[in-house]
Amino acid sequence: MQLKEGISYKVNLKHLLICLFIELIVVVITNLILFKIDKSYENKTILFYLQGQLQIIENLIVGDLTNIAAGKEVDDLLVIKNATKLENFQQDAGHSLIIKISREDNTKVIADISNIIELIEAIAKDNFHYSITLNDQIICGTQLLITSDITKNITINEQLKLSIKIINSINSSLTIESELRINNKIKYRLINSFLFFILTTMLILKCLNSILKYQFLKKKLDNVIAFNKYEKTFITNCYEQSKKDEDFLSRLEEAGILADIELKEYLPIFLSPLLKPNQTHKLDITNFQIEQFVQGYNTLNNCNIELIILNNTVDNHIVSSVENEVLEQIIISIVRNFIQFRSSSNKREIISLEFNKSNIKLFCTGIKLKKEHLIKWSKNIFLNTGNPYILNFFQIFKLLEISNCLVEIDYLDDQIQLDINLNLKIADNDNKGKIIKLCIGKTK
Repeated sequence: MQLKEGISYKVNLKHLLICLFIELIVVVITNLILFKIDKSYENKTILFYLQGQLQIIENLIVGDLTNIAAGKEVDDLLVIKNATKLENFQQDAGHSLIIKISREDNTKVIADISNIIELIEAIAKDNFHYSITLNDQIICGTQLLITSDITKNITINEQLKLSIKIINSINSSLTIESELRINNKIKYRLINSFLFFILTTMLILKCLNSILKYQFLKKKLDNVIAFNKYEKTFITNCYEQSKKDEDFLSRLEEAGILADIELKEYLPIFLSPLLKPNQTHKLDITNFQIEQFVQGYNTLNNCNIELIILNNTVDNHIVSSVENEVLEQIIISIVRNFIQFRSSSNKREIISLEFNKSNIKLFCTGIKLKKEHLIKWSKNIFLNTGNPYILNFFQIFKLLEISNCLVEIDYLDDQIQLDINLNLKIADNDNKGKIIKLCIGKTK
């Protein structure tokens, strides 16, 4: 069973950049769509204007041409004031502002349309360009006008076909006003888009923080639940192991361990070191899951302690005169006490375990305590853990002595070092439960 890794709920830069990129794309696409809508609206406005102007031109010229073609007199005309009949007139359409019109009775009429052109020019000014074609010949307007926004073809009779083309002028006041409106909208939307971008960025940051914080707290809760289950299993296994030796409590009392316990509300449970002459045990450190405890205690104590394990053994086994369960209890208890000492530190601390064939070295940064201070500061370890198998340093040292192990304490720079020799030779059965030797290194 592996505990889940906790995560920091600081905003992940990758997630933030992805959100900002998506937000930027949305803002850009939205502005492009709005710009296209504005441009389409302005183009339709100009188109409606041109359609209206074309209708005016059509009303000015088509009515009189229709009347002339129908044979009506000049007095019946609205705009054209000069139209003359020419019998058998063979010349093509006239020059300048004079046009030749064929009537339904095949007679010809020369009409002066100068006054119509003056009216059209007054309407057009610089607002649009136009072209009026009669029977495929341009009679007025821009001759180079090839394409147009609006074209209207009108058939007056079989001999008279009129075409009117209009195109907007890029210098027209209507175009200038249209571009000005679009530019003002672009500026307005850019300002709003910037404010929107800032606001949504803040909301995204807040949402990401909330999501990641929720994930962090959820995983932390999962870690706590998983660790509690794991520790419960550990306690159950330890309890079963502690019942192996019925005489162990009396031997602990003889060794002075039970008599020195100040808190009488509970009884710390020691695993029985059933020492037998010339008997050794091999602890497989690959199955020794101390990482679970460190990670769980980190979560429970909200501290940042890193565990480093160095394996210097040949076959991943430690040879010891101590039973494996007892040795595990000792190691876990030492590590848990180290965590307790450094749980209030804001610095990143390191606990290092170095496994050799017949000895273990334990290091912890930030601790330079003498033996008596280790014992004093670890007395309340049960109250902090609630685990009766976690021993304080007084009990650890006593249990190591009962187990015939040699302990040396030394200090390197800002860290403490415990060197435990696990393979001392057992002389005979009379040494069981007795203190052999406790070596303490010189303090610095």
